[in-house]
Amino acid sequence: RKPVTLNADPDRPNISYHVIPALSKTRTTAALFSNRPEHLRGLDPDLPQLQRPAILFFRNRMDTEKTAAVIRRELPEIPVYHYHAGLPADEKKAVEQAFFDSADGILCSTNAYGMGVDKSNIRTVLHMQFPPTLESYLQESGRAGRDRQPAQAWLMIRPWDRYIKGKGKRRELREIMPALLEFASGSGGCRREILMKAMGREPEKVCSGCDICNGTRLHAVAAEKEMIALAAVLLKTLEKAEIIRLLTERAKCNRTEHRFSIPKKKIKKWIAGYDNPLTGWKRIEVEELFDEVELMLHFNCKDRFSSILNVDKTVVDCFNW
Repeated sequence: RKPVTLNADPDRPNISYHVIPALSKTRTTAALFSNRPEHLRGLDPDLPQLQRPAILFFRNRMDTEKTAAVIRRELPEIPVYHYHAGLPADEKKAVEQAFFDSADGILCSTNAYGMGVDKSNIRTVLHMQFPPTLESYLQESGRAGRDRQPAQAWLMIRPWDRYIKGKGKRRELREIMPALLEFASGSGGCRREILMKAMGREPEKVCSGCDICNGTRLHAVAAEKEMIALAAVLLKTLEKAEIIRLLTERAKCNRTEHRFSIPKKKIKKWIAGYDNPLTGWKRIEVEELFDEVELMLHFNCKDRFSSILNVDKTVVDCFNW
């Protein structure tokens, strides 16, 4: 009849908040945890190196396992684990213990990890997909830096991310999603201030850490602009599958002109003047890139595209460099 309400402060001053726009999430992830030149080809050469141990959060089990497999292949020197509710109990327990004991591991996981598991020295939490609510984002990013040492929370955004509007009877859930979109787009200034205001807290006068306030916000570089320009030219006439073959299997394509629906001379004319920044990219990475660019091209041509596909305009604008 007289309950006691404990309302803890959601702010974690030792965690700094960052957002990274990505055209290929698999390639960008490998570059964030590797300093090898081949992973940075076509990306910002000044991409930061994220500290480990790290957790990569996903919305579904398939992406969790797929990305873990890609990182293992690209970074064999780093212990990589995957975790979700569908694993057998003994396997989950083994993964929990292995990651708990690891000083430099990466865990790809759904939100199943963290409840009852207190690994204090996690240095980085990277959300690979947009979280459903601001509350869940704060809870999951808060699994970093429980030892009160400096830690980072990163959110990866892509044009193709679809944003689920808050539903249900709870008014606060319906209102939190716009704040999370504002947080991602950077249109509202200090990211920490946006998070705290949405949770009904008065933010500190001086931000203790976000990429907006400390001037480290990531922007496009020449190679990324060139990739978008090249993709935009090719997508006007060629099918996406043809373009991917052209860019990833160039030697084979030169010997099999009949595989393309238009003369090879025209293709060469279109790509003249472009230093192919996709040299060395894997097929899955090129596919991801063209999915995103194709969406941007359609978005710019259709007035109602945002409402039809439930894609937020302010986030898509982050990629219209």
